[in-house]
Formats: sequence, structure tokens, C-alpha cells
Amino acid sequence: MGAAKGSLVHSATGRDTATGRDTILDSAVRHFNERGYHGTSLRDIASGADMTAASIYHHFKSKQDILQSIMRRALQRALGMTRTALVRAGESPPDQLRAIMRAWIMFHTTHQLDAVVGATELRSVDESGRGLVIALRDEQEALFRDVIDRGAEQGLFQTRFPRDATRGIISMGSRSARGGSKTGRWNRVNWPTGTRRWRWRPSSTKPEWRVRRSGRGDDTLDVYPAAVEPLEVTVLP
Repeated sequence: MGAAKGSLVHSATGRDTATGRDTILDSAVRHFNERGYHGTSLRDIASGADMTAASIYHHFKSKQDILQSIMRRALQRALGMTRTALVRAGESPPDQLRAIMRAWIMFHTTHQLDAVVGATELRSVDESGRGLVIALRDEQEALFRDVIDRGAEQGLFQTRFPRDATRGIISMGSRSARGGSKTGRWNRVNWPTGTRRWRWRPSSTKPEWRVRRSGRGDDTLDVYPAAVEPLEVTVLP
């Protein structure tokens, strides 16, 4: 009986600790989106989490520790969603690309605040935590790149630049966290000057995808399903 009671107490304490950590992280994410990492204080985070600043130290060593935890949480969630989509998509590279792109955009539209911090605050991560964050980003890129490389090798994706295509597609999805419709149905997004404009129009009738440089003499990459209007990724002046 003593062991069982101890297990219950330990379990409840673990849940309370996890809840406290998540509450702090959620508050930090909101403030980092509004004010940036350097413009947010521990007092701000504590206020948003409805606790004292001293209480934060029961869960995190510092504001930097909070930022790194947010980055890891965001990247691990994205990896989990895209890996699951890949496993369920079967063996066809076009089906796999469609599935992981849908999951990638879904992550950025359902975990929007986390995604924005993950995309914009790498510069604020200390060297001690940067290695793991970059490793997780590289792992995510490798998942996309493997699908695109196999599709190109099989002649299903027409591109001479699979690495550029991979980064272009990832960039299109990640920018969905910073604009567009709240419904998740992204048809056309006009971004501020210096970013990108793109359209996501997957083909339901012909799975082959094509990725190419535009040939217009600018930094443009066209990514599109065969026989369907190209999705354009254009760096605006």
C-alpha cells in the first residue's frame, strides 16, 4: 500500500510540474511574439503565468533556459507531425511530399506562436543550446530532402536543384505562421516587402511535382504539381 501511495503522489507531482512548465512556456511564447526575447523580462513571463518571478526558478534556470525549451518544443512537435504524416503516406514520393507539406503547414497554423519564436529567435539562443536547436532543424530539413531526392531520382520531381527546392518548400510552409487566413486554407499570401509571396495549390489528379528556377534572373524558385499552375516563391524587392 505504501508503494502504491508513493506512486500516486509522485505521478500527481509530475503532472503539476509539467503543467507549471507549460504555463510558463506559453506565457513566454506570447511575450516573445509581442516584444521579442530581449524585450521580455522574467517578471513579464511570471505575470502572464500568474505566478511570482521567483516561482519560475523552480522550473527553469533562466530566461535563456525558457527560450531553449520553447525552441525544442516547437521543433520536436513539428518533427513529430511530419514524421507521422510520412509514415502514413505510403511509398510514393509525391504522396509523401504532399502529406509532410500538409503536416508542416498544419503545425505552423495550429502552433503559430511557437513557430514564430522558433523561426525568429535562433539568434538569441546561446552557444550552449544552439547545437541541439540546429541539429533538430537539420533533421527536419533532411526529412523533406530525402523525399525530394527520391522523387527526383525517380523522375517524379523535375528539378536540377533538390537542395534549393527543399529549402524553398520548407520556407513556404514556415511563413504560413506569419500571415494569411486563420482557417488554414492558404491560397495566396502577400507578405511584407523583403519576404515572399506564394500560392499553395496541390493537384488532386496528377501527383508529379516539378521544382525549377524561374529563369527570370531573380531569386525565384517555382514549385508546382504537373499540369497545375505553378506555386511561386518570389523574393520581393
